[in-house]
Amino acid sequence: MKTKPNRGNGYTAGSSCITEVVINNKPTKPLLDPGAFFSCVGKSFLKTCVPNFEDHLLPSDGIKFNSASNPMRALGIFQRNIIFPHINGNLRITVELFVMENCSSTHFILGNDYLIMYGIDLHNNKDRYFTIGANKHQTFSFYHLKDRLE
Repeated sequence: MKTKPNRGNGYTAGSSCITEVVINNKPTKPLLDPGAFFSCVGKSFLKTCVPNFEDHLLPSDGIKFNSASNPMRALGIFQRNIIFPHINGNLRITVELFVMENCSSTHFILGNDYLIMYGIDLHNNKDRYFTIGANKHQTFSFYHLKDRLE
């Protein structure tokens, strides 16, 4: 456990669940979000990782989505392998991301759909990490924005 912050500073104990993966041979940072019902990516951000992504979209059949404050417009579904790099052997999974026209996130969001499917468990101990699947000894790190400002 972390040391409890002073009164009025509880927000300082939080940290993001952003990690590093490889998609299309390019390093990128997804947000592991157990509060997100489905996995998605913004059109603008995906274009930086996969410039011709439109050529690979699967239909989304008019499914309607809402964020916390706005309706979201799905352009289609983008399927791709992502690689979680690890010193003891990389782990590759296949994901389908809803591509959103009006999502301004600078990360793709790996939601509860794939966290459950692949058994991705987030651990919020003193040393924060996550595991994937049955091997609970192979731990993966979160990207700490405070430590690695770009």
